[in-house]
Amino acid sequence: MNYPGPQRKVIIDTDAGVDDAVALFLALAAHKDPKSPFEIIAITAVLGNTTVDNVCRNVFTVLDSAGISNIPVFCGADNPLVQPFIREGSPFFGEDGFGGVHSLPNLPVTKQDRKLEEESAPLALVRLAREFQDELTIVALGPCTNLAIAINIDPNFVKNVKELYIMGGNIHGVGNIRPSIEFNFFVDPESAFVVLSSSWNQKIVMVPLEACKLAMSSMEWRRQVLGSIKSRQVELLNLLEEKLVHVYEKQYGSWCSCDAVCMAVLLKPSITSKSSTNYCTVELQGALTRGQVVVDYPQRTGNPHNVTIIEQIYLPELEQMLLSTFHESTFIQ
Repeated sequence: MNYPGPQRKVIIDTDAGVDDAVALFLALAAHKDPKSPFEIIAITAVLGNTTVDNVCRNVFTVLDSAGISNIPVFCGADNPLVQPFIREGSPFFGEDGFGGVHSLPNLPVTKQDRKLEEESAPLALVRLAREFQDELTIVALGPCTNLAIAINIDPNFVKNVKELYIMGGNIHGVGNIRPSIEFNFFVDPESAFVVLSSSWNQKIVMVPLEACKLAMSSMEWRRQVLGSIKSRQVELLNLLEEKLVHVYEKQYGSWCSCDAVCMAVLLKPSITSKSSTNYCTVELQGALTRGQVVVDYPQRTGNPHNVTIIEQIYLPELEQMLLSTFHESTFIQ
């Protein structure tokens, strides 16, 4: 697969649920390709889909599946910045974020001897942003807690980062965890507010929930096309989603990995078919809307546009990227 654009040093900040796994495989395929300008210099873990300890284990499982051992993993925040996150009901991706696959006896993964880095994720973000000043791209696939902590540690952090991509938030008041709130911003609204309120070098690229809902593949494509590829990575993905595919079919009638949409936008910018810029912030006080993104559509605030909003992508191109990533030849070990 061709990866356009300049050389990129990338940190992936993730809460490693099943959809993160799909995004991580996309990124790891690019990282492994010698023709790609995409180099992952770290993966940082944050609470969200599950506890941060489970997130770290899930990241290791994906790295083991891909046969990649040269990317350091840093453990980050296990609590939101201000108010605790209280889970209600069963987590969408299961208690461990990975559909309970770690309890299976024959997981299709060759385990490697891995250890977490001793440095915390926020401190690693600050250090690496200084080390790779004006070169670093951060992709935030979970709640923004690690990023907000890094901003509070070092006022220059946002100036040291070249660009930031976020999967999270919403632009039309449509939610998933709540009627009008997207999950990642719901978990830690204050952190999302801090991140959107900071003066980054470039506009934040945000892939909101609505864009993901317009990038849903048919269940037939998921099962018969993607799901039939004879690779260990697809074998793992099928196990991760063994129960979830029925949930997708019942709730949406189709399949999507929101985090994969965000990663695809970074890897192949031409996949974006519609985008816009605007001033965005996060509501923190509303009893029913805390965590909702507020978009200044009427331009009443007078604030400069701080976000590039990805509104829609070309679904066939995303599907082709996924097929290429999960092909049996991509992660030959």
